[in-house]
Amino acid sequence: MYSLAERLRWARTNAGLSQDQLGAKAGVSQSTIGNLESGTRNTARRLPQIAEVLGVNALWLAEGTGSPGVSTGSKKSYEAAIAAASDAARELIDAILQADQAGEAAQTFNLMLRLLPQDGEPIGRLNP
Repeated sequence: MYSLAERLRWARTNAGLSQDQLGAKAGVSQSTIGNLESGTRNTARRLPQIAEVLGVNALWLAEGTGSPGVSTGSKKSYEAAIAAASDAARELIDAILQADQAGEAAQTFNLMLRLLPQDGEPIGRLNP
């Protein structure tokens, strides 16, 4: 499977979904799915959501890199990290996810950039 169109069609067929069903679950129109599968479009803002619905690796779907399968190890480590996070960290993660799901990619990215330490600033809190 060499193109996005071929990978998407393969993954959708394997998931047993119609274009309309996939579009509804991923928050895009059926015509977007159809255009991606026909090769008329070669990118979509919601490609990560499409990959999630299909249960495939988003990087594989977008670029053909890696394997189509999603690693369950990262999901488990994510859930473990969330469980161990402070209330403030969970609130921040929820805010980032809500902004991303609302299609506010620029705001999400800017929020994440503000969280990064500035040059010379230590990462994390130092315990005395």
